[in-house]
Amino acid sequence: MLIATFLSALALSSPSADRFACDIAPSLGSGSSDEGKIDSITSLNFGCRYEVLNLWGVGVSPVIGLDRQLWTVNEKSSSVKNISSYETQDFNFGFRLDKAVGGRTKIFYGLLSGQGKGSLSSTQSTDQSSLSSSYSNLKNNFLQQSLGASYGLTEKLSLTLAWQRQTANQSWSVDSGDILLQNVDEENNLTLTGGTTALLGGPEPRSKNQTTTNLIQIGLSLSFGS
Repeated sequence: MLIATFLSALALSSPSADRFACDIAPSLGSGSSDEGKIDSITSLNFGCRYEVLNLWGVGVSPVIGLDRQLWTVNEKSSSVKNISSYETQDFNFGFRLDKAVGGRTKIFYGLLSGQGKGSLSSTQSTDQSSLSSSYSNLKNNFLQQSLGASYGLTEKLSLTLAWQRQTANQSWSVDSGDILLQNVDEENNLTLTGGTTALLGGPEPRSKNQTTTNLIQIGLSLSFGS
């Protein structure tokens, strides 16, 4: 009985004809961070997957890929304007589940974990001063979930559409940054409009950030035989 059950499971596990596929897809979205609202985030991802298992019509595929992400945070108040621009290049890995739902259409769920490096440029400005910072040693770690569908344009080429939700953490070393402070003298005194002076002070530079974003992804998928 146990042998029969095992052989039956093996029969259910035979993968589909096209086991290997590569995807390229840009994404666009928005979100929030510790600094404020992310008005726009863009991403370009290239990845490949290989179906190792198919259970009851659900394909299971490990995924590896590369992506590039760019986003900007604009934070404005009555007296201060902060602009932070991030750029990262990441390596990601995870898995994807696919299921055919009729004809040329498939639905899928994916889970990716990624890490990489990048840069941060930040400007904090008021009517009297501007503080610009640049960091090139930024580290990025993220977890991303995708839920979408694909439609076969040809036997090998498919169009994909997906919703993505990503949570990420960035960190960087403040000591290695380039900082430019404008409109102050050598003693760190800011000249005010009325002719008096005041010591320019403020919070310590930040060294980490957390983001949550939602994106829409549209891309192409090319599949190959086993």
